[in-house]
This record gives sequence, structure tokens and C-alpha cells, in this order.
Amino acid sequence: MKKFIYYPFKFRSFENPYCSNFVSWIEDLGLIDITPERVRGFNVKNIFKRNETCAFVNWLDNELVSKKGEITLKGFVKALLMMILFRLFCKKVFFVKHNNYPHSTKLNHAGIVKFLVSVLERLATKVIIHDESIKKKNYVFVPHPLYSECYDEIDVNIVGDYFSYFGRIDAYKSIVELVNKWPDSESPLYIIGTGKDKKYVNKVKEAARNKLNVFFVNKRLSDGEAGNFIKSSKALIIPNQGLDMIVSGVVYFGITYKVPIIGFDLEHIKYLSDKFPAIFYSIDGKIESPILLGHENEGIKKCYEEFYKRYYSSNPLKVLGL
Repeated sequence: MKKFIYYPFKFRSFENPYCSNFVSWIEDLGLIDITPERVRGFNVKNIFKRNETCAFVNWLDNELVSKKGEITLKGFVKALLMMILFRLFCKKVFFVKHNNYPHSTKLNHAGIVKFLVSVLERLATKVIIHDESIKKKNYVFVPHPLYSECYDEIDVNIVGDYFSYFGRIDAYKSIVELVNKWPDSESPLYIIGTGKDKKYVNKVKEAARNKLNVFFVNKRLSDGEAGNFIKSSKALIIPNQGLDMIVSGVVYFGITYKVPIIGFDLEHIKYLSDKFPAIFYSIDGKIESPILLGHENEGIKKCYEEFYKRYYSSNPLKVLGL
């Protein structure tokens, strides 16, 4: 019986929907979870059973930078040893590449960190990427897992048509730039979320105060509240523009609820907008008002049916040949 190891090891304890849904795909293929709780849980005897085991490695590249966003040699050595450990115990090691480099990386460290990420990739059997447009040797495309659709009442007073943004309030998401660009003549934009960087949260608050049709609510939404919030909106806004990002999980939250999605200069959105124009819209530079979605609900519904059929009609991990 084939087995698998999933990293981070404690993925079940922090209830990350991405991890739980990805693992359900693995288990649907008949693989047995033997993930240890920590590194010490690796049994030397299992080296001789490595042909039966594969590993899925997520966010290991976060070890490469310190809390200050700078390269850390200790973190690189740790990540390197972890990849070697996985290669010892597993016949196949899949490095899941979520970003080009960690979001917190300082720009003057980004180039070297990106190179160190490529070193980790070379130790993997295959690199899993969630952006179909990226074609590289040893890369294999697997669509980003979707979320579970649920609805809860949201304690925010919203009246009329509106555009939505929700999620963490972080600088790399270019939220202040979005607020400043939002046309005064457009339908209201509601931004709901929280962030650890209080200075940046205050910048978003200040920017929103200077706009008559932008409203910022410093509140963390449950999945059900977020679902209700975006499902009732005209479209979900994805303002991310950084070079660090490959895909945004918020995009796939929006896909789960079958709403139109507007991206700003994000390559992943540009690629999807060419294939599924009734769902995805890519805007570069200035936002023109009114934002013309240009499709009725039936058009969006049909396009989503095509999207689901293309990417989720069967287990996406079959492509790995496990």
C-alpha cells in the first residue's frame, strides 16, 4: 500500500482548508497518511520502504527569511536538510511552489532568496505549480484546491450594489493602491479584513477615509461570513501586484462561490481572463468607471461550468501518476 507524508507536519491542527482539501485528494487516490508529528518521528527502518512513500512539501521556503524579511543562513540550512530528509525517506518528493519567494522578503534580498528557492526545487522529484501558464522543466500543473461553500450572516451594514475585497490586510496585497485608484463615480468598494502590521492597517483606514465610496471594516470574517459577503457583491477584487506571488488563494475562494473576479496586473488572472472571459477580468493601470463586467448571470454560470469541467471533473492529482 502506498503512503504519503505531508509538510507542514502539523497541518491537521491548524485547520487550513487548503491543506485539508489537498490531502483529501491524496487520500482519494488510495494513499495512506504516515505524516509524523515532528522530524523525530521519522523511523530509520522506513528508509528501506521508501519506494512505497511520497512527500508533499509546502511553504518550506518560508524558512529562508527571518521575521525582518532578510535571508537567514540557519533557515536555508534547515530547509536544505529537510529536503534531503524527504529524499532519503521517499521515492517521490513534490515541492509545492506557492510563491516565487516569501511575501515578507525585503526587495533587496528577493533575488538571492528566489535563487535559494530554486535550489530547494532541484532536490524535488517534481515541482507542483498552481498556475497553468508557467511552463518549466520538472514543473507539473495542479489546480489550486477549492473551498467548502457555506454562508453565515455578516454583521456589517451594506446597502445596494458593491464590489468586495476580503482577507489579510498586508502591504504585498497593494490595498492602499487599490483604494487610491478607486473611481469616485463607481459603485462602493467594501474592504473587510485584519492585519498584523498596524501601520499598514492604519494606512488603509486613512486612504478609505479620503474616499466617499470606499469602506474599510477592520474585522476577521469566518468562511461563512466571507462567502455571504462576496456572493452578494458585483465582483471580488484581487489587488495583488507583487512579483512574489504566483496565485492568490482568495481567487479560488471566489471561484468556489462562482462570482466574477477582477485582478490588477496579476499574470495568473491575465491568463485566466483569456480562457474564461465571463469570469475573470484583468485591469492594468487606471480603473475606468464604470467597470463593465459585460456578462449576464447565465453567461457567468455557463463559463463556470466549463471551468469546473476543465480543472475539477476528476481528481487533479492523477496527473502525478501516484
